[in-house]
Amino acid sequence: MNSADTNETSCAYWETPVSSLETLWLSNQLHTGSNNYFFFENGIYDHVKFIYVLTIRSLDAFKLSDESDSSKRISKLLDNKLPENRKWARSYKIWNSPYALEASYTLGMTSKEYDEMEKFQFLIVTQAVTIEFVTSATPKWELYEGMNLEDLVIQYLKKDASE
Repeated sequence: MNSADTNETSCAYWETPVSSLETLWLSNQLHTGSNNYFFFENGIYDHVKFIYVLTIRSLDAFKLSDESDSSKRISKLLDNKLPENRKWARSYKIWNSPYALEASYTLGMTSKEYDEMEKFQFLIVTQAVTIEFVTSATPKWELYEGMNLEDLVIQYLKKDASE
């Protein structure tokens, strides 16, 4: 789906490792000079504990909103814009939203490049927080099974410091 040629807001499901999870929590967020890391966990009652790490560049625009701040705004963005055969997911791409248009402008490009690029935001919905971000790079997902969250955060901090 490409809505770059119109000003119409549209959206699609974004297939990610977390898109169909029943329960998803944002457990930690680490901001370094190079990257932003978001650490998600599945439900505490699930048999196997997974940590999902989303990495975006530190210069990418993002915002975190608690459920009460974002639910009405996000519902309005998604309302009647998704395929009928699937009405719910944890991750979406939204084209030409006010946030996508504003944040795309701050990515440090010429006016011509801005006019030609697709302007969309990524959206991840957790149990209590909504994460929205705009990036011109491909977001990176990594999955860890049975790891300790604190140890993993430290591992990412060390990895980032050595790059």
